[in-house]
Amino acid sequence: EHVATLAGADMAGYWWYVVRRQHVTDALAPLKGRPDLSYVDLGCGPGGTMRDVAKVVGARKVLGLDGTQAAVDVARERGLDVRLTDFRHAFELPFVPDAVTCLDVMEHLEDPVLALRNLRAASSPDTRLVVTVPAMPSLHGKWDDMCGHFRRYTRPLLKQHLQEAGWRPERVRAFF
Repeated sequence: EHVATLAGADMAGYWWYVVRRQHVTDALAPLKGRPDLSYVDLGCGPGGTMRDVAKVVGARKVLGLDGTQAAVDVARERGLDVRLTDFRHAFELPFVPDAVTCLDVMEHLEDPVLALRNLRAASSPDTRLVVTVPAMPSLHGKWDDMCGHFRRYTRPLLKQHLQEAGWRPERVRAFF
């Protein structure tokens, strides 16, 4: 019952989401003001963060991709353009994104490099990617296992995965 209550709650005001959203929008700030800014959120879940980020950066074209039908259904009920996607296959996007977020998703994927490589192939050389992941492998515990995490990241591992997928990391840092 407790889990069902949390799953149905709007967590947008929870401090963790507020701080993460601010870091993400700060990282995308250089793109603000582009007249036809396009944005994709890989692993968008129910779409709340995607909706908020798109609004702050002024994205005109917004698309969410998620691998879970239940999350896609909730996002669509919210009126968001979200598609069920298998991250192991090439992404067929209706536009080339200027901005992409992948927020707390890579740790859930068996092969995050493949997903990042597929994302790279669907993007332009100028696409700005913002990724957040849980840090410090030493903190991996039961909660990570319950959430389906394959790993927690170190800065070198995240940088390695990005580079192996063809991305050029500008900055890899901790924010919590």
